[in-house]
Amino acid sequence: MKIAALTLVSLLVAVQSPSPSQQDTALDLKKEATAIIERNIRAEFEHTMKEVFWPKMANASEEDKKLGLKSTKWLFYNKAYAYYRCGTTDARGSSDVKLIEREFVRCFEDHAAQFKKTLKLVDYAPAIDLHTQIQCEMRSRLFEAELEFPAFDFLQGDGVYLLDYKKWNDCLLGAAR
Repeated sequence: MKIAALTLVSLLVAVQSPSPSQQDTALDLKKEATAIIERNIRAEFEHTMKEVFWPKMANASEEDKKLGLKSTKWLFYNKAYAYYRCGTTDARGSSDVKLIEREFVRCFEDHAAQFKKTLKLVDYAPAIDLHTQIQCEMRSRLFEAELEFPAFDFLQGDGVYLLDYKKWNDCLLGAAR
């Protein structure tokens, strides 16, 4: 499901560099943008669970179902944060909606490319010792972002956190050399 990027970008134009008198309005707009993201991510998550996850996991063990659910929540939390981050950090100060939209799309595509690279690196996990994997995960975890953008209620759970995929990929690749 495609998020209403133009609507989100339009809301976030006013958030970019608020004056002190606009800070309350900017906070309200960020909350509204977060609500838009939540609605879209929830709809996509529910569709994925119903149409993909549960049918594929029908005969899986309870342990595999728990791991799969945790991984799916983790994926959707990171996707939601990418929408949020891309909508609130790129093209700062510009009132050019087209420029902001292009930067939003570029930012999200960069995020998706790093995620795809992460998925390819997972195949090589056995070649990297567990201690190194944990260190790389810790170095790339976005602790401050988790405070600013906590997981939506339906995505919360153990092992559901935000990662900077580029940092993670670079760390894992550096350790493999």
